[in-house]
Amino acid sequence: MSKIQTVFSEICVAAAIADTSDIRVIKNITDKPEIQALYAEALKNRINTDPASVLALTKVGAAIREFLRCKGIIPKEVAWTGNINTGSVVTVAKDIEVSNYRISVKENANVFINASPLTVFEDMPLGKFGQKRRGSDWFLKSARDALNEYYLSCVDLLPVGSLIKIKYSGCIEDYYRNSNLSERKKFAAEVADLQKNPGQSYNSSFGVHFLIKIGSKSLQTWLPGVV
Repeated sequence: MSKIQTVFSEICVAAAIADTSDIRVIKNITDKPEIQALYAEALKNRINTDPASVLALTKVGAAIREFLRCKGIIPKEVAWTGNINTGSVVTVAKDIEVSNYRISVKENANVFINASPLTVFEDMPLGKFGQKRRGSDWFLKSARDALNEYYLSCVDLLPVGSLIKIKYSGCIEDYYRNSNLSERKKFAAEVADLQKNPGQSYNSSFGVHFLIKIGSKSLQTWLPGVV
């Protein structure tokens, strides 16, 4: 999604919540003429090319406004916060704020929350949708031996001179602790290539075994007592 599409969709919804066509009344836009100009140009283009999307975004904002009104809240002050960096601790981005409600706008997006497995499998089943937290690696915690077998099977098939093979052939924990970002990216590319072009020596059973283990553990967490 381009920046222009992101900004336009967020402000379009915010304007409908505020029930206004003058976006200058929205907090954090009032003193930003460059954002006002970007929105005006995007709105003009949308009306010419995809008017249905403008109507859809406006309807979403109007529905949010009605929701607030039903709770006895008149959304007088609407703030656009999509331009503010919330950092890595916020699970759901807050693009709009109104009456202590935080609203995330995701136009044409298939991903609502980009969350870690720890958040998905341990926090969400307990209704914890707040902040991200750091913790143990979910895959190591849930299926360490299967993951290690899969890791070593991939390392074993790397070229003889591979730095990963030379430096981290002991175990997955050693690789996680000591490898740098550049090495991880290179190894990820090598493993991806291995799966695309497996050859005769590649044994996919290790990967399958790991997936079965992690899938079983995930299901146990979501549906305790079933598996």
